[in-house]
Order: sequence, then structure tokens, then C-alpha cells
Amino acid sequence: MKIGGDYDVYPRFNRWPALAKEFGLDPDRLVDRLRELSAAAPDALSAAAGEPDVKALGRSISAKLVDLVAERARRCGALVSANSA
Repeated sequence: MKIGGDYDVYPRFNRWPALAKEFGLDPDRLVDRLRELSAAAPDALSAAAGEPDVKALGRSISAKLVDLVAERARRCGALVSANSA
């Protein structure tokens, strides 16, 4: 998905304010929401992975996916916070 005119998977700059402007949204509100989501995502996915239906699958991918999402959310949160202050 193109974000703020860029396809970069590991961006070095916060492209979200540009995307907000493109869609007529308030950039500060969008960045604040991204911070909230990046902080909440790891716990939400961990809780989902602990649900009985997921555990019943008997797959080890759940724990690995939780770890990968947590790391990605941490990096995204840091990028958004560092480049929008």
C-alpha cells in the first residue's frame, strides 16, 4: 500500500502526515491514532492468539506471529513518534 506517496516497506520518514493531507484528514490526529494503535497491537494480537479457537489449531506460528507483530509495531511507533515531534 502506498503511504504518503511512498511504497517503502521500512520508511525512514513518517509518511502518515502526507497521507492525512491527501485524504483531507488532520495530520496530528492521524499520527496520535497511529501511536495508539502501535501501542495496542501487540497486546491485542497476543490476546487473540490465546483464544481457545486459535489454541485449538495446535500451531506454533501464533507465538512467532505475536513476536513479529510486536516488533513491527514497536518500530512503527518509534518512527511515527520520532518524526512527528
